[in-house]
Amino acid sequence: MNSYFLIKWLFWWRGHIDFHGIENLALAALILAPIRTQWLSSLRLALSIPIALLVLYYDTRLPPISRLIDGWGQMQGFTLTYLVELVGRLINVEMLSASLIITVAYMYISKWVRVTVLVCMGLIGSLFITSTDSPPTMTMPTSAQIRLTETNNTQGLNLDLDLELKQFYQNEQDRPSIEFIAPSDNSNAFDIIVLNICSLSWDDLDYAGLTNHPLLERFDILFNNFGSAASYSGPAAIRLLRANCGQTKHSALYEGALAQCYLFDSLQKIGFEKQWSLNHDGEYDDYKSLVEQHGQFDVNPLPLQDVPYEIESFDGTPIHKDLSVLNKWLSNRANGSSERVALFYNSITLHDGNRYIGEDSTLSSLENFHPRLNRLLTDINDFISQLERSNTNAVVIMVPEHGAAIRGDQLQIAGLREIPTPSITKVPVGIKFVGPDWHHPGLSFKIDSATSYYGLADLLSKLILVNPFQDFKSSIVEELLGNMPSYRFVSENEGVVIIENEQQYFIRLEDDEWIDYN
Repeated sequence: MNSYFLIKWLFWWRGHIDFHGIENLALAALILAPIRTQWLSSLRLALSIPIALLVLYYDTRLPPISRLIDGWGQMQGFTLTYLVELVGRLINVEMLSASLIITVAYMYISKWVRVTVLVCMGLIGSLFITSTDSPPTMTMPTSAQIRLTETNNTQGLNLDLDLELKQFYQNEQDRPSIEFIAPSDNSNAFDIIVLNICSLSWDDLDYAGLTNHPLLERFDILFNNFGSAASYSGPAAIRLLRANCGQTKHSALYEGALAQCYLFDSLQKIGFEKQWSLNHDGEYDDYKSLVEQHGQFDVNPLPLQDVPYEIESFDGTPIHKDLSVLNKWLSNRANGSSERVALFYNSITLHDGNRYIGEDSTLSSLENFHPRLNRLLTDINDFISQLERSNTNAVVIMVPEHGAAIRGDQLQIAGLREIPTPSITKVPVGIKFVGPDWHHPGLSFKIDSATSYYGLADLLSKLILVNPFQDFKSSIVEELLGNMPSYRFVSENEGVVIIENEQQYFIRLEDDEWIDYN
């Protein structure tokens, strides 16, 4: 027992776990309670071990066990290689070495010192610390720091943020749906190409040293403060596909929406043929059905049988080359008869757990993230060049779903996205105008104000109305950007929400208490 608590205190002090004083003190009471009956003593031993493991798990910042049970079906689809990689990320060699030293030292010291008494005193002291103030400053590999709000401010803080969150959702619900007006018959036609990229945030770009990639410099409009509002693919895709209406609670995402909320339906109604494509089979987590149901897609995605691939997904299925998929779509587009097309393209090239096949297969998904990211950005850049050569007018919009959490932070290990922190949900969104009727090659706007899907849909509807490919002045873009709907950063997953308040971020977890994330 003593070494168990000593090691946990070490991990707590180093900031790797939390420490719930009451639960740990109760565990110690169970272990130390005087029992003279042999069978009761054996029963206590049998119960203490799983309870100790549960309390340890509760002290970690891993997702609740209930969430793991719910996601067990998805985890069964992971390859053994990926599972081993995930386990490896949980192992901290330095802390394991320190734990071994503590255990050996305890074995010797316990011969002369009554360590149990000291541990019990420490448990009582830690109970006081955890109930009144934050633990000691924690040293972590990133700049992110977490602290619990002080007791005398907690009630007021919770009340204020709860009210602000409620008001935020009410304001979003009150937003009028974005109206799309059909272009005139004699206007120059153009396509709308939405590239929905999984696992790409500004923090991921910074980690990989690719914030100055030529693609990002090539965008005519680049949003530096776009909130994806979610850190998982399904919710993020639904929010994008229903961008015409304000941001809803996570719990409302799967309940359906008003007809006017569906982005691609609105585009179809004004003359754009609705098409979609993936660089994967869409089977994992039933993604394909999700898009069909919650995006109102009643057409099949582009078939991929003859498209090459060099990466295998975390579930062992092929991930086809982005440029090859997009070029195949472009070839089909050239042979089609539609005057206007709206394409939804989803790529999971950057998803955690993906590995190259062949000589680079030994690289973990963390080690190969940089080459995968560089390849993806280059593929999109090359696709834009192909569009220019195809003599097609198009508005290309890159909208990442969420980040990869490639760096990890004090809240969760690399790759874990249970808590939608700003480093995961602030994503690079870019717009590029391409075509023979685009006459403003020097256009460049970088937008620092906060925005999200609703603002993007609003901008797109106005671009269709003013038509950037016909009698268009670059000053119009500046005016449109200046009048985009305002946005307050709120991101949410099941059981957790983050809100921005006066340039600080606060997280509410399962226990409904707000945590200051800074």
